[in-house]
Amino acid sequence: MGKKVLSVATSNDNLGDTKTGFWLEELASPYYIWKNNGYSVTVASIKGGEIPLDPMSLKHDYLTEHSKTFLNSEAAMKELKNSPSVSSVNMAEYDALYIPGKSQ
Repeated sequence: MGKKVLSVATSNDNLGDTKTGFWLEELASPYYIWKNNGYSVTVASIKGGEIPLDPMSLKHDYLTEHSKTFLNSEAAMKELKNSPSVSSVNMAEYDALYIPGKSQ
């Protein structure tokens, strides 16, 4: 059986009056590194459902090859639209947990 990674993103789409979400590169790069090395990756979120993308992470200067690949992948974008909630996931089925985030 292959290795399985659970990546849990935020469900929050604002910080006060500022639109926010997860930073695309912080999810996209590890996602493709794992996928390209034979790992199965599940993208979940705190509440489930659509995962908000930080609009700033979609600006041209911040888009990496992994980010562009993710945005152009129907399968990856489907995962963002219909993520399972973290409470509905059986953590025992996964070998690793990854929480994308940016520290300041």
